[in-house]
Amino acid sequence: MGARWSSPALTAAAVTSVIFAALLVAVITAPRPRLAASNSLVVASGAVLVVPPGEERCEQGQFVPATTATLRVYAGWDSGTGGEPLRFSIVDTDSAELVSRRRVDGGYAPGALDVPVDPPPHDLTDGKVCIENLGSRSMAFAGNRTPLGGGVLWKGAPPDEEIRIDFFRPGRESLWALAPEVARRFSLFKPALAGPWLMWAVLTVALGAVTAAVLLASREPGARAELPPGGER
Repeated sequence: MGARWSSPALTAAAVTSVIFAALLVAVITAPRPRLAASNSLVVASGAVLVVPPGEERCEQGQFVPATTATLRVYAGWDSGTGGEPLRFSIVDTDSAELVSRRRVDGGYAPGALDVPVDPPPHDLTDGKVCIENLGSRSMAFAGNRTPLGGGVLWKGAPPDEEIRIDFFRPGRESLWALAPEVARRFSLFKPALAGPWLMWAVLTVALGAVTAAVLLASREPGARAELPPGGER
């Protein structure tokens, strides 16, 4: 006899599928700030770039989406409490046009610093983002290339390191609201016949794979056929 599935196994598969689907729905419908772009190549930086008081540092060749409403940097300092006042500028290098200029007052906590900015009229593929230190102490910013495991470099960083800059869309959005755009981008660089439907097909296959895995893990072995005493089949 072949293997068979018991009622508990079928129940476990059904419950697992429902839980997987519920978790998926919870993730894609939860509103949160949505990242539009980032120049970071690491999850957490192990390099620190210092901007002395009265000086400015500019990062060239930045991709700044037209949907940008906020930029984020990761700021810190080696003494005192509260960050120094800063001025942030975004420039369209192609036209030399100043897109946005915002001042941040001092006194903020170390870590993620969100700065509201004016969005560019179109995606900037060669934007310039500048940070000017208007205070009296040096300010330090997390880099975008050296992983944290490489060790923190307080007084310097590799020559190709840039200040990490994250660009966020306005408000809070769920992945469900962004699903049409995510599906469109998901099909990019895929075979010509692939379209936005491809992402939904992959999610459906994933749900089916989870159900099948539970069923296979819960399958009961079939009963073995007994041979008559001293006999052969």
